[in-house]
Amino acid sequence: MPVSNNLKKAQKTRSDLYKFAKSHNLDVNWKMTTSNMEKVVNTFKQTKVKTIVKTLRKVKLNNDTASLKAINKTTGKVEMQLNRFERIRKDIVAPADKKLLLHFKGENGSVLKTYHLQDRLINIDNLYITEENQYSSGADIELDIIPTSTVEIEWLNNPKHSRSERKNFFRYLTKANYNLNDFQVYYDDWEDRFKMTIVEENSYKEQRETPCFLFALTQAGVDETIVKSISQTMFNSGATVDFIRKTANAFNLYISVKQYYPKSDTGRVDNNISVYGVKTENLIQLGSVGQHLFAIKPTQITKAALDNPTLVSQHQRADFIVKTGKAYFKSNRIKLLDSYEVISYLYHHRETLLDPITQTNVPELLNNNYQKIESLTEVDFDASGFKRIGRVNSNGEKNETTLNVGRAPFKQFTRDNNGIGKFVEVNEYNVIYFDFETLVENNEHIPYCVSYCIGRKTESNAIQFSKTKSFYGIGCELKFLNDLPRKSRNLLWAHNAGFDCRFILKHLSYRKNDTNLIESGTKLKQAHGFFYGREIVIKDTMSFIASKLADMPEMFKSSCNDMALEKECFPHKLVCKYNHLLLWPMDLLDYYEEKETLIANATKINACDDKYFDCEKYAIHYCERDVDVLRNCFEAFRKMFIDRFNIDVYRFMSMPSLAYAIQHNEGCFDYCYAMNGNVLAFVRDAIVGGRVMARDNEKHHIQHKLADFDAVSLYPSGQAELDGYIRGKPKWFQNTIPNDADYYIARVKFESIALEDIIEFQDVKISIMEGVYWNEGFNNQIVLTIKSLFEERLKLKKEGNPLQNGIKLLMNSAYGKLIQKPIVKQKVLVSDEKSILEYTIKNINKMISRTPITDDLALFEEHKALSEHFSPAHLGVQVLDSSKHIMNTVMCLAEDIDAKIWYQDTDSMHIDYDAVSRLADAFRKKYNKELVGKQMGQFHVDFDLKGSEGNIYAKESIFLGTLSLLERIVIDVGRVGSNGVLLLLVS
Repeated sequence: MPVSNNLKKAQKTRSDLYKFAKSHNLDVNWKMTTSNMEKVVNTFKQTKVKTIVKTLRKVKLNNDTASLKAINKTTGKVEMQLNRFERIRKDIVAPADKKLLLHFKGENGSVLKTYHLQDRLINIDNLYITEENQYSSGADIELDIIPTSTVEIEWLNNPKHSRSERKNFFRYLTKANYNLNDFQVYYDDWEDRFKMTIVEENSYKEQRETPCFLFALTQAGVDETIVKSISQTMFNSGATVDFIRKTANAFNLYISVKQYYPKSDTGRVDNNISVYGVKTENLIQLGSVGQHLFAIKPTQITKAALDNPTLVSQHQRADFIVKTGKAYFKSNRIKLLDSYEVISYLYHHRETLLDPITQTNVPELLNNNYQKIESLTEVDFDASGFKRIGRVNSNGEKNETTLNVGRAPFKQFTRDNNGIGKFVEVNEYNVIYFDFETLVENNEHIPYCVSYCIGRKTESNAIQFSKTKSFYGIGCELKFLNDLPRKSRNLLWAHNAGFDCRFILKHLSYRKNDTNLIESGTKLKQAHGFFYGREIVIKDTMSFIASKLADMPEMFKSSCNDMALEKECFPHKLVCKYNHLLLWPMDLLDYYEEKETLIANATKINACDDKYFDCEKYAIHYCERDVDVLRNCFEAFRKMFIDRFNIDVYRFMSMPSLAYAIQHNEGCFDYCYAMNGNVLAFVRDAIVGGRVMARDNEKHHIQHKLADFDAVSLYPSGQAELDGYIRGKPKWFQNTIPNDADYYIARVKFESIALEDIIEFQDVKISIMEGVYWNEGFNNQIVLTIKSLFEERLKLKKEGNPLQNGIKLLMNSAYGKLIQKPIVKQKVLVSDEKSILEYTIKNINKMISRTPITDDLALFEEHKALSEHFSPAHLGVQVLDSSKHIMNTVMCLAEDIDAKIWYQDTDSMHIDYDAVSRLADAFRKKYNKELVGKQMGQFHVDFDLKGSEGNIYAKESIFLGTLSLLERIVIDVGRVGSNGVLLLLVS
């Protein structure tokens, strides 16, 4: 009888098991069952694996320990893989006299990016991300930080007497318990902390997490309400010399700071005392040692106790002298030290008396950017905390001729007849529109074609531009810069300037300590530099018109003279440094998907024949056409705002700043105020955006028709619904909302009712705790302005006038700056290798990161010196409240009539298509108003596909969660087929 294949396999498996077992001297015999034999072999393998893993772990631990010891010597450089650094980083010391840099390296050993790890919290958890550097030549190539990336750790000595050094906490633990908690100097007391009650633990935690300057002021006797106000002006959890000076002047404090400075050559200590503020009888005496501030007060500590920590631990006291190795507590020779003498002595002898903290026990300081306000007081409403905005003169008095016209891009220093120097605006300069074409070589974008046109801006607004010209070939960017007039000022515009400017920035020089790069998120707003006597400012047209360049001719038809961009068709992937100067054989185009369109476009400009495609001619035409379209459209956009609002976009960096200026000039902010400090922090808690969620926060797969039901111009509608912006300064109330309040923001608490009941029944009882209110009426100019702009836009849109697009952009940007957060970071470009190193050392205390762009150019991100931030945030709260009210009115009514909303996104809702008419009827019946329409406050179905006509709806929808959805869109008439198109949005 033949043997089956399965039996053959079983016999082979048994034979293999037996051979393996015998080769490893395992206790098996041929008579054992196969399963028992397999158990013996598997047990052996598991034991072997455990042994190998244990050995590898031991090797890894030994290597980690060796690396940690090398780093904690705090000298030189140490290189390792990122995953090892991640394992040991919490045990890396954090001394006050050294700074730690972490260099991420590429495959070729070059530094991709450098982080200052002792920045603020000495924490790098947020570095393990994929991020993008838009200014290096490979800007669109992501910097992938993976566990096996190579990193280099480098220690730098602290710069001496640095004014930018942030004093925030003491970076050492005492080896004996000297009871210095009142000065935020702690003993490594883990055993004692386990014995603490919850209340004691919370108090200890709050004390440790309070920035030392604030804690020192409290310990020195400064009123807590003043300290709380100071905390709202303090960003990045540290106090610099400039911050202490400004704080003393602003809050009428008289502060002396006794600063410890070591003299390395003699071992002596300098005690330098600086005094700040207005001289009064109440001198606040602070000490400064090792990036730490504290109140100077008496202690129960002697020098002998400092030199004998073992005796301190033995007796649990530090008020003794020492004779023959014993402690004596009763002696006329006992001299108690003050806190400065104690802490400076400990720090001076830190090698023997202190242990440096590690990342494990670094305090997470409380006040970063905005600290939550537990309660308000009368002190918070001091007049210095409010600033009148609108059309006012330097004395704060109304003056309708005080207009916001922005800032000229250029200034020059001059002196008057009395020899007094000042900066004055320069209103004559060149205006240049430019664009680059690039090829990709080794994942790096290299420009090979630049096109540009130049116009001369004078006191008049009209500008005559030269014919667009081009330079072609590698190195074209330098030819472009050299072609600019010598000793000239040049305002350069590009669409998506963050891409195009990268090829220019590396050739420019920059003023030291000058903020030469301004961004918003990841978008460039302005760059400023110099090229051999030519001053250059680069701005981004996309900051004003956030549309594709190809869409602009449609927006500004009358200004483009029927100029249109051909269907974007360019064989970018076929261009390389070897063929961009050559005529291409036509068969090369066989590798390009849109060959027919490309040939048709090239034929129109004689850039191809039967045999060859002229890459140079086509690229120059393509690039010059982009420049011409950009110039015509943006100059038309500029002219609109000059004619309509007498305001020049050249003097602004973005649409929100332009919109804010126009509102200012229209009088929308007259009699209104901006605020800072605790009141601003309280108001900012009320800034809450619209709802963005899937129904019930669950996933849904919908297979019936849905409509995207969208509010018409939601935020302008919210402004139009207001009584106006609130006039006057805010006032404080407690327990009861004043009867004469025109508007208020309150903190409330729910009374004796479970959260589940609130959700289910909505029968909520609350009590008023406190709040702010306004009772000086409203300035209704914003209502008039918005309604006027909206009606004007409808009229212009009907006429086909492109100004309607400018007004649309203006209205949608009209409230953004009202809730703008303080700018607490800045970016600076530094050129020249020597200057980069000098800048790093000098500014290490405020440095966040450093990104090399070339060998001679680096981009620094750093903390910005900031001691106050005024904002009319309450006006933004008004707009948000009004817009949410518009949405809630419709959404709650939909819920009442069981019209299901499957997804909501701030100003829109995805609702059952058949429910729209039911909802419109219910709205008309309840509010006596039309819901569906094109007017402000109304809604319309907003799925929009170019070339479509008739009804548009989602045939099938998948909602996964916030900003994660997939929809198949179908239209009745148009170019899209019956199966629809997919619209995908994934966060």
